Amino acid sequence: MAAPARVWVVVLGDFGRSPRMQYHAASLAAAGYDVHVLASPGSPPIRQLLDAPNVTLHHLPPPPGWAGRLPALPALAAKALLQAALMLWAALVTMPRPACILMQNPPAIPAMMVLALAALRHRAALVIDWHNLAYSVLALRHARRRWLVSLARAYERALGRRGAAHFTVTEAMAGFLSREFGVAAAVLYDRPPAAFRTLGGGERRGVLERLAPQLRAAAIGADVFGGGGGGGGAAAAAAAAAAPPSSSPLTRAAAARASAAAGAAEPFTRPPGGAGAGRRVALVVSSTSWTPDEDFGILLEAAKAYDAAAAADEALPRVLFAITGRGPQREEYLAAAARLPLRRCAFASVWLEPEDYPALLGAADLGVCLHTSSSGLDLPMKVVDMFGSGLPVLAARYPCIGELVKDGETGLLFDGPGQLSRQLLSLLRGFGDEGGGGGGGGGALARMRAAVVAAHDGWRWDENWGRVAAPVVAAACARRGK
Repeated sequence: MAAPARVWVVVLGDFGRSPRMQYHAASLAAAGYDVHVLASPGSPPIRQLLDAPNVTLHHLPPPPGWAGRLPALPALAAKALLQAALMLWAALVTMPRPACILMQNPPAIPAMMVLALAALRHRAALVIDWHNLAYSVLALRHARRRWLVSLARAYERALGRRGAAHFTVTEAMAGFLSREFGVAAAVLYDRPPAAFRTLGGGERRGVLERLAPQLRAAAIGADVFGGGGGGGGAAAAAAAAAAPPSSSPLTRAAAARASAAAGAAEPFTRPPGGAGAGRRVALVVSSTSWTPDEDFGILLEAAKAYDAAAAADEALPRVLFAITGRGPQREEYLAAAARLPLRRCAFASVWLEPEDYPALLGAADLGVCLHTSSSGLDLPMKVVDMFGSGLPVLAARYPCIGELVKDGETGLLFDGPGQLSRQLLSLLRGFGDEGGGGGGGGGALARMRAAVVAAHDGWRWDENWGRVAAPVVAAACARRGK
């Protein structure tokens, strides 16, 4: 009996923060391939990969710290050269010989060059999964250096054409690659795995009871829960920014003790005897990379406008904006949130364990996506996860977002903070009048939630991967050495 074909899955970054590549690896393992992941150390991957006997993780050492302390262009060059050397050693010396190499793009530099050489050396097929255009990401930071962006585009075009097969995340990107790069790509839309699903009333309550203490402890802004359960200003923001957002059994236990000491009763319900007694706090979730292509200031301004309206209208609920993710601008925006004079809204920045993130989405009432795309050709996976959990989504408008969000049906598109605040007011009016019952809220939100569930029933990664990606990978492995 022949040994199973070996496939490398390569991410020049934190594998635990690349869900699509994790799902690729899990699907490859389930299909019987011998999977070897090469990526930088960081966040833990999903449990399915840690438990799989045919998945091996190889860590790519990060470049030394001194490289990042150089001026911008020397730092970029030094980092690329050091990463190239480390990747070449792994790809040509330490990693077992593959039949197929599946790489994530971006980043393209130096990954495309190194893996094209590795594919040539091992007579393997290089398959490129185009999440975005690497040169467009580079342009966000180096817009004034047009020569550098043009050089990066030429590099990406030339080496991208070395791929034996290609996936993209949108029809728009597939069209661009065909026109501009001469690359034929299969469109593999992101789909959520089974962990992202609509929760029943009992499950939802259990998740809220488990996660509410941590969210209360991290809250910045108004005391939306009542009874002193969270909220704070500059001091709270400084404490939140100084500590990495995290979730673990220990942090959850500590948060639960703090919440119990504050006298919290029902999860996400205002206590009796005060304003809004018995009404649920609306849980609005957003996942962000805290980078320039996701302007978190839009949500801050929209929350400020919503807060002013809610203070004068009891038909509008108090809102907790739960924000997940890590990134360079997190501390800056948390400090800005703490400076807002909020009376009905709060923000909680948390980084959850892989199993807790689907639970949070399943327990939430509404999603917000600030992603605008550096290329205008990719789609945010966070929206896919929200739809899989039955959440309507308010999403920033950009050219191809309509491939995912059906405006007015499964969500609403906005062009700025004013429109986003009006959408929040429209969907959340009347929310929680049922006295803390299950999710759904006001009529407009409930109708949109039902539309999301109906539109995305059976809309899963495994089935989509088996239909689109499995034949491509099988053909790539069969072409080895030809």
